[in-house]
Amino acid sequence: MEFLFRKDILLRLEKISNDYPNKILRIQGIFNNNENTKENFELLVFKGVTCSTTHPTEFNLTDSCLPINANSLKGELLKAPLSPGEEIILKGAMTLENFLNKKNWS
Repeated sequence: MEFLFRKDILLRLEKISNDYPNKILRIQGIFNNNENTKENFELLVFKGVTCSTTHPTEFNLTDSCLPINANSLKGELLKAPLSPGEEIILKGAMTLENFLNKKNWS
């Protein structure tokens, strides 16, 4: 996934998430860190905002929270609010492109 696509897809998913305040999109994948070691990462998209649960991010609207060399990306839709140990998965693992279709948020 190239940088502009990554940034665009997150912006589009954030916009869609505003219409579904009772749902959270969890994005999981793998990226190579600075030591060229594979690391897992997780992002949550909720009410128009994306945040990382696994890595610190800078508040910079021009950068994407999605790591540049991310791969094996999958998304799943969760019921909001999240309760530790009691996650309710509404839609199982799908590609991020699938979540650009609002039907997959219903």
